[in-house]
Amino acid sequence: MAEKKTPRGRRAVLGGSNRIGLTIRRYRQAAGMEQKQLSALLGYTANAVTNWEAGRSRPDICVIPQLCGILDMPVYDLLGMTGEDASTREEKDLLNRFRGLTDGNRALVRQMMDLLREQQDTTRLTVLRGSYSPVPVAEEAAAAGVGAPMDGESGYSEVYVHKNALREKCDFIVRVNGESMEPLFADGSMVYVQRTQELSYGDIGLFVVNGESYIKQYRAEGLLSLNPAFPLIPISDGSSVLVVGRVIGAVREEDIPSQAEQRMIRKAWDMAD
Repeated sequence: MAEKKTPRGRRAVLGGSNRIGLTIRRYRQAAGMEQKQLSALLGYTANAVTNWEAGRSRPDICVIPQLCGILDMPVYDLLGMTGEDASTREEKDLLNRFRGLTDGNRALVRQMMDLLREQQDTTRLTVLRGSYSPVPVAEEAAAAGVGAPMDGESGYSEVYVHKNALREKCDFIVRVNGESMEPLFADGSMVYVQRTQELSYGDIGLFVVNGESYIKQYRAEGLLSLNPAFPLIPISDGSSVLVVGRVIGAVREEDIPSQAEQRMIRKAWDMAD
């Protein structure tokens, strides 16, 4: 969904202030979310939340319920209403109508409100399940310079990753340990790995050599580091070499949501089960 534009000549923020944008920023930061992550959850372009918080535009009224739900942000706080003014004219009208109902009809209204809220939450969780999926993460880092134990059977944790082409092809994620594959893969970065034992010369692979794991380029003469400061690892007849898989790309920072968002996505997947 593209970010909505305001009509030409009109100010994007009520009263010329940026109170709405600052309120969104305050609740977003409290939730531990990045701007791009919140935009993605709402189905907007990557810079939508950036523009809201900067006062260049403001969210459409149709997205406010979802926005408030994700950030656990009261509507009255977003709109700057306090005390008696916290209730809009429409809300006061609904309250007066509710008071005029019999006890039995009030119970029916409450049931209907609970049903609508459940359907709304279900829709939001469905969107999360459609946008993110769980991926195993190897608990041991794969060395790019210094060997670390990995036999292909090591333990894995789980992380939720934004769906993309690389994620769809990968079987697990592993963290890089060392600088030998720079500038392609930096020390501490994470990479997508596709399990396979068949590599072509020139492929980047995850290997276990004599009980130690490495991310290297597969060459006829051995396992090559992209950083020339690191020596070639020759493969001799007596070497024990296991091909764990093909490294198909780096995990981008925006691929993995914040911890707060991870908990929300995990809840969505748990409810699906």
